[in-house]
Amino acid sequence: YVCYEDNEVTLTATPSGGSGSYSYLWSTGATTASISVSPTSDTNYSVTVTDTGFSPTNGVACSATDDVDVIVNPAISVDAGTDVYVCYEDNEVTLTATPSGGSGSYSYLWSTGATTASITVSPTSDTNYSVTVTDTGFSPTNGVACSATDDVDVIVNPAISVDAGTDVYVCYEDNEVTLTATPSGGSGSYSYLWSTGATTASITVSPTSDTNYSVTVTDTGFSPTAGVACSATDDVDVIVNPPISCSTKVLASAECEGPNGSAEVTPSGGTPGYTYLWDNGETTAVATALTPGLHEVEVWDSKNCPTSCEVTIPNLPCDHIFPTQTTCCHYRTESATQLYNVCYTPSKKKGGTVGNAVPGVFFYYTYVVAPSSSFDIRVDQGNDGALDKLFSVAQLDIKLFDEDCDKLSTVEVSVDGTDNSVAHMSVSGATAGVKYVLGVKYDVKSIIGASYTSPAPTSSYWFKTYIDDGSNPEYYEVGSTGMIDAVPNCTDNTPLPGNCSLAQASTLDASQTFTTLSLKSATTITAYPNPFSDNITFEFTANQDGKATIEMFNMFGQKVATVLKQLVTEGEFVKVTYAPEGIVSGTYIYRFILGDTVLNGELIYQEQK
Repeated sequence: YVCYEDNEVTLTATPSGGSGSYSYLWSTGATTASISVSPTSDTNYSVTVTDTGFSPTNGVACSATDDVDVIVNPAISVDAGTDVYVCYEDNEVTLTATPSGGSGSYSYLWSTGATTASITVSPTSDTNYSVTVTDTGFSPTNGVACSATDDVDVIVNPAISVDAGTDVYVCYEDNEVTLTATPSGGSGSYSYLWSTGATTASITVSPTSDTNYSVTVTDTGFSPTAGVACSATDDVDVIVNPPISCSTKVLASAECEGPNGSAEVTPSGGTPGYTYLWDNGETTAVATALTPGLHEVEVWDSKNCPTSCEVTIPNLPCDHIFPTQTTCCHYRTESATQLYNVCYTPSKKKGGTVGNAVPGVFFYYTYVVAPSSSFDIRVDQGNDGALDKLFSVAQLDIKLFDEDCDKLSTVEVSVDGTDNSVAHMSVSGATAGVKYVLGVKYDVKSIIGASYTSPAPTSSYWFKTYIDDGSNPEYYEVGSTGMIDAVPNCTDNTPLPGNCSLAQASTLDASQTFTTLSLKSATTITAYPNPFSDNITFEFTANQDGKATIEMFNMFGQKVATVLKQLVTEGEFVKVTYAPEGIVSGTYIYRFILGDTVLNGELIYQEQK
């Protein structure tokens, strides 16, 4: 029995008997005792052995014949398949040995040791697998094993990966972001496919809501003809912060050009946890040191997404003291001239006292923004002590006017304090946030009999408004300070106001801008820096010839310094510096006088430590 693939066999004739001398003749024609044959199919070989030692001379040839079959197993082969290309990430593959020929009954032996026709392997690098198929149905008893061997390569693409980046947070208002896929491994040649359909390594997107973007990177350099596409996928979230916006409202107008206006910003949207920056440096939702004019506030939410708003702070007049017949309408339309002094005559009968005082009355007006529907108002008064009497409130004439200058009836008024000089009002039925006009009438004659130390002095008086809305432990100050002097032996030439109509004024709203000068003023004065801790400088250009005076007063009306007193000519630029001496930290009033121009301003002194 021989295998087709290993069919060479040696046949040997083994004679016995006779004389012992033999000749051979095979059916192949060979004359040797042994022959080698390689049949490709079953073949019978016969041999005749002749005894050449018996009676060779008498022509008698004694012989014997035998034959042998060489049975050839049909050709056997096996196909392990074509080489296989797999991806590192998807490397499981089934290999199958396909035998043919032989008897049709086979056994298998793979290089892995497996003995089945098919095996499943998961190589992580290029690996060769061989299989030997043995024909188990051919001459199983004679120990001839016919087999065939084949092998197959499993070629593994190097591992490929891709990183789409970490999740990205963007602002709704600034939502453009570039995403980049960064592949590694494989052959190094890649193609890209994003979930948007883009086929580039980087894409630029502008989502308006949270969006997931995925990218698949394919290794284009690995077995492109075998149709194996090795790829890796990653995704990234672009998280969009909700849109953020803001609105503002004026809480209080600035007065007297000072940094005392206030406004509030209200953010919405975004992610709560807001921070603020006003253009004056304040960092809270409510700014309380705003100058008149346009202001901007920037707002950031907790994701650092910004927005900004603007607000216009109106400016309220510095003037508060006005002559007889001045009404709410005159104050609102700024059509009355401020009364800067009352005149008194020293008593001739008794030295060191006030004998008479004119005019008969004056009015104090100021703006008040209602903090709530019910609140209390107090108007304090004081002077420098040069005269020992204060102005009394006349006839409980304490009024609150709405934007149409209609008197609010839901109030209760009273007076107390030295010389009945302190005005009180309890308000109910007001509208929170609305700006009202407060008016108080004072009796000039009430200082008659006031004592002083000769010679007769000028005494400075101040008026200040306070509010208690119930939410604070005590009254808090609002508005700027009104001032008036009691001057001996002067003449009052302040013109009385004429007819007035509210049509001259815009409505009492947050957009209104008021002048800080009286109607007869024709020059301005600048004081800087304000607040100040060292020197403060005053600058003005004279609008007329005359004596220019700048004086400073504390909040009790006491003069603390004369900054300037000199003759100036029209058009002259004047600059003077004041070095604080003997004053403490706090608020002060300066008064500038040049001819018929009188200007007041508020200063804040912060003592150096």
